[in-house]
Amino acid sequence: MTVLKRLCLGAAALMATTTISVLGTAAPASADVINYSCGPKLNPYELTTGSQREWLYAAKQGSGGADFYLSTNNPYYGRNVFWAWGHNLNPGDTISLDWSDDGARNWHACHKKVPSGAHSTTTYAVDNPGGRWFRTCVHRSGYSGWACTPWF
Repeated sequence: MTVLKRLCLGAAALMATTTISVLGTAAPASADVINYSCGPKLNPYELTTGSQREWLYAAKQGSGGADFYLSTNNPYYGRNVFWAWGHNLNPGDTISLDWSDDGARNWHACHKKVPSGAHSTTTYAVDNPGGRWFRTCVHRSGYSGWACTPWF
């Protein structure tokens, strides 16, 4: 599936969720974190080169954020992988690659803290065997809550 198609599907899903909330009909089931798994703990930079990485979206909090990436070369058993790269952050800030197999009702949160002395970090990559949903989030010290991309 092309990234453009995934973006359109993500936007449609976001609009459908918003419509349900606005109309006051049955709301989606309560969502919750299943665990903090990073799947097979893949290093995206060992699986892809610069031309095999596609930027999808960014989650921002202040001047820092987390960028959402997709491989384009099917590097893991013929499947593409997704990951997050956090930048302009401070030590202790956290980024997350969230992934769901049930349409984002429940998800795994692959967190990564910015290490001491650094201003960026990268999560492990997680593969997409088909039908899996992903998003990227950032939580910075001094901000309440998480800033997240839509689910794709």
